[in-house]
Formats: sequence, structure tokens, C-alpha cells
Amino acid sequence: MDLIGEIFKKLILVPEELPNNGFVTIKNDAGVTLSHLTEQLMDGAFDVSVDVITDSSDADSPYDIIVMVFDSETGDEYLPVFIDSYQGNYVGAVRNELRSLLLHIAETCFREEDDRPPAWLIPANPKHYDIEKGFRESPDETLTWTQRIKARAGDTLFIYHTEPIASLTFRCTVVEADIPSGDAGGDGFTRGSRLMRIRKEEQYPKGKYPRSFLNDHGIKKTVRGQRSCPDDLYLAIMGEDD
Repeated sequence: MDLIGEIFKKLILVPEELPNNGFVTIKNDAGVTLSHLTEQLMDGAFDVSVDVITDSSDADSPYDIIVMVFDSETGDEYLPVFIDSYQGNYVGAVRNELRSLLLHIAETCFREEDDRPPAWLIPANPKHYDIEKGFRESPDETLTWTQRIKARAGDTLFIYHTEPIASLTFRCTVVEADIPSGDAGGDGFTRGSRLMRIRKEEQYPKGKYPRSFLNDHGIKKTVRGQRSCPDDLYLAIMGEDD
């Protein structure tokens, strides 16, 4: 079962997104530098190791991705998850959780060939910054904001308010991207070395696009960090707005 090839085929790695999504840089036993992520499946019953090596040995691919699943109790590698002949409810459940994890990595750390996301999705925590007040008090309804995505001027950006609101609240346009943090005013949520300036285009009523709506349109759980907006979600929102 070539699960990895099925998910990552024809995708282009965006290396700068790896640390934004939990990957850490390490050296393996052979001294090779790679990006490493460890996650758990089935409520901790299995550990998943995901290694991305950008210095690929494959001439047809600029990166290697290695995925291994281990029994958390014994430390043994759990191979049935990758072998089609192993069937059953349990191995199927492990396989489905692994697929969801890999799809999330593909969505957040890779992009399609010769394509760019139609929009971006970022979280805003009302406990840290009152973005509604920020837009209201801005003369041109723009704010500077931390940038951890490959956004460019003209891109669409949706803002998701985290709990207790838990819904999309704004559609914005990226006015300027890749602003050094020392060159922009601190009128938004500006933590990090790169900033972007965003302009409010529309404010949605709280609850119009709740987390359940996002879950039905390509977001597996919740919006934990800045990421590309799935096509399904983008089209659902823009179709309703039209």
C-alpha cells in the first residue's frame, strides 16, 4: 500500500512551513539533517515518526518523506498499516488516522505543482488581541499581522476566531507581505520576524461559519496555525457570499 505516494504525489514541499507545523530539525544516526515530527494514533497506542529529508537521493523528487508507525508499548514497528492484505476494523482505524495525519501535513507543508492556494486561513485568539476593535479603529481598516505563510499581495485571507467564538469572522485581502517586523507599526498581532498587512473586506456574523462548517469543508479538527484554505471551504464561503 503506497499511502505516502498516494498522498504526496506531485506535491511540492514548502520547507519554511515545516517548523510552523511541529517539525523540528535533527540529525539522524547517519548524520543527515532532516525535519522530524512525532505524533500519536489511537489515543496513544501508536507513535508515528515522520521524517522529511530535503537533500533527496531521488533525482525525480527534491525531498524524501519517511513515515514509520510503532507500537507505543513494545516499540515494535507496526507494518500492517502499510500492507493491503491486512484487513479488519482495528488496522483499518489505525490506517484512517494515519491517512488523516498525512493529509494534514500535505495541506499545511506542501503545495500542488504550478498552483497556489486561492486563500489562507489564520486563527485569532480574542484573549490575546481584539481584532474587531483593531479594524474599527484603523482609518483604512488595515492591520499588520504575524506572517507564517507564503502569502502574497492580493491573496484572500480568512480569520477564524478561536474559543469561545469558534467561527470565521473576517474575510480580508493581503495588502503587503513579507514585511520585516522592525519596519511595521504594531497595530495588530505582530509576533515574529515577518509581518503582513491585511485589509478587512467583510465581517461575518459570529456563528455563520462555525467550526462544524469548517469540519464539513476540509478542516479536520480546528485551526491551530496559519495555513492554506482548502478549495472546498473557499468555494463554499465565496459561493454563499456571491
